[in-house]
Amino acid sequence: MHAVHFLNPATIATTHKEEEKEIIPMNRRVGDKRFLWEKRALACVMVTLCICTSFMVYWGVILYDRAACTEKIAIHDKFAAAAAVGVERSIGHTYRIFVFTYARPDGLNGTLTSLLNADYSKAAAGSVDLEVFVDYRRNDTPQMQQNQSAILQLLRNFIWVHGRYKIHQRLVNVGLRLSIMEAWQPTSEIEVAVFFEDDVVVSPYWFSWAHDTLGQYAPVGAHNVIEADPRLVGLALFRPIFDELSKKHVHVNNNYAPFLLQQPCSWGAVYLPGPWRRFRDFFEKEKEKDLKVRRLEGARNPTSNYWNYKSSWKKYLIYHMYRNGLYMMYPNLPEKLVLSTSLLLPGEHPTPPKRLFVLNVVRKEHLQNELVERSLRQFTNMKDMKVYDVMFDEAQSVDALLPKGGQV
Repeated sequence: MHAVHFLNPATIATTHKEEEKEIIPMNRRVGDKRFLWEKRALACVMVTLCICTSFMVYWGVILYDRAACTEKIAIHDKFAAAAAVGVERSIGHTYRIFVFTYARPDGLNGTLTSLLNADYSKAAAGSVDLEVFVDYRRNDTPQMQQNQSAILQLLRNFIWVHGRYKIHQRLVNVGLRLSIMEAWQPTSEIEVAVFFEDDVVVSPYWFSWAHDTLGQYAPVGAHNVIEADPRLVGLALFRPIFDELSKKHVHVNNNYAPFLLQQPCSWGAVYLPGPWRRFRDFFEKEKEKDLKVRRLEGARNPTSNYWNYKSSWKKYLIYHMYRNGLYMMYPNLPEKLVLSTSLLLPGEHPTPPKRLFVLNVVRKEHLQNELVERSLRQFTNMKDMKVYDVMFDEAQSVDALLPKGGQV
């Protein structure tokens, strides 16, 4: 990643400076060779004893005091401590949460607070990493500079205990489009990414649902690889009640089970490594083009065709999913509840009406409704799930999502 300065408050850097020693020459009496020989012999014996003692103490600490060593490691790197006591991150999925922020300290505080208050008890120790990308703009107004300073102060004081924690501070402005596209390059076949902008808040149960849903539909197999339909891009945490691509109100009547939709979600989503790699490759080749979805003559095209391609990463993923018949899985909870929602704070893109998009996230009191609790645990066979195309029209199956002849 170019022009990025990395800060890691979870890692304590130490420097070692050798102690300077002053050498004082020893004055010897000429002719007293016996005294000199005896002194040298005694010195050799003392040095030998010191070396032997040092080795015994060293190996004694290594072999018999591992607990103390592990405790010291934990102070500096909680993940290293987990590894030292035998916690294997490869047992299940590993998670990297990415938060993207610029000049909205209040929004970022809400995002981080909601993430910190979520339940991660189902995760292996140290398996949920958090990375925050801070964009930058030269010659900002004094108010913006003050907001940026508040963001950095907030991040330096923030403590994340579920895995590694990193701050990525930009030195030049790149915008949300490139911030997201450059953030994640999967490091393994079991690593998943979760993307949040700095005006998104999550339900305390978002991770529990994502963990269980991945286990059902994209589990880690025997060869330490996620086993899923390659057309499944990931899991959405938000479910729209108004579709931004077709400009219509939408409702899925399926007894509150998950459903499949040929649209990405930018207000909280979990992405799988294989599909994301292929999308990044596609984006690198096409990022200078204003790509538009072209359906059959007479059919409506999505409103994303009119978005500014220079600022929208989502426009490319919509096109990529349409062209290749890809889809995401969405939750469908009662009472219009969601697992993440945007507060629609002013930012880089136009703000739509809040009444259509700002929904309530699931909280403890909602679990008193048996339908909500059951919906969070409902894992329908994917073959039986309802499927919707890029315009949120129902399709017969995921195979019907592939574009027909004459469509791009």
